Amino acid sequence: MYTLDILNKSNLNEFSNLNELRFKFNKLNKDFWESYYNLNNVQLLLLRKKLKLLKKGGKYIGYIWLGNKTNNICKINSMYIIESNILLDEYSYLINNIDVSYPLIYQCEKNRYNFEILCDLGFKKKHGMIEMSQELKKLKDLYIPHDISFKKFIRGKDEPIRCFIQNTVFDSKDRVPLKIEDIYYDEMQEYYCEDSSIFMKKGKAYIGYGQIILRQNIPFIVNFGILPEYQNKGYGMLFLKYLLNLLYKKNKCFVKINVTSENYKALTLYKRMGFNEDYEKSRWYFSK
Repeated sequence: MYTLDILNKSNLNEFSNLNELRFKFNKLNKDFWESYYNLNNVQLLLLRKKLKLLKKGGKYIGYIWLGNKTNNICKINSMYIIESNILLDEYSYLINNIDVSYPLIYQCEKNRYNFEILCDLGFKKKHGMIEMSQELKKLKDLYIPHDISFKKFIRGKDEPIRCFIQNTVFDSKDRVPLKIEDIYYDEMQEYYCEDSSIFMKKGKAYIGYGQIILRQNIPFIVNFGILPEYQNKGYGMLFLKYLLNLLYKKNKCFVKINVTSENYKALTLYKRMGFNEDYEKSRWYFSK
């Protein structure tokens, strides 16, 4: 019923049509032709071998395009199958019949059905990121207790404090600890805003850090966090309100923030503060 074919002159047009539809399954699917036209003949031959077209009843209904193997893992650059009532069966055939003996990795932006398909196929979500945003229409109501204060980051002096807070807040087995040199590098980037890196203090103790950067002239709140021993006491909401008001006073009417999809506490906080989910993208792993 199903067969897998390689790319050739006879199916070139049909594949081109499928390639144009790739975003229907995943907006992060790569364009095959962007790579194709920049290669020599030998490279083209190797590239074609990494593309498999799914054929059903004499018609091509989908494809998968694999990247090179790196660290014994193969990346899926793009895959797509025309929607049908048996879509899961068709993706299952496609995935289970490619000649790959090592794990697969796939970067995917969530839509109404693709995450469910990946789960049902046996893919495991290892890392997810949600981008959120909100319009800033007025100042947030803000009461600052007498023992709480906010201090601007001083370049050349406060790097060790920032390094300690970030490494403590974001500590995990999958994260490489931040070094002071990384902060120096951060300070040299175009997105860096000199007066928008803020510490939160309780008395003389530094308990949190947050930063506003500009990406394509859009403000992003990044590296935001409260030290574990001060969490769940309302300081996160207080600090976030302070940063949002700081933006509003700078005549910014829109702000974005990213959060890992597994960080339910942060997601809850951001939604309470008026942020809405824009999109979620995740890295998925599959091993036969």
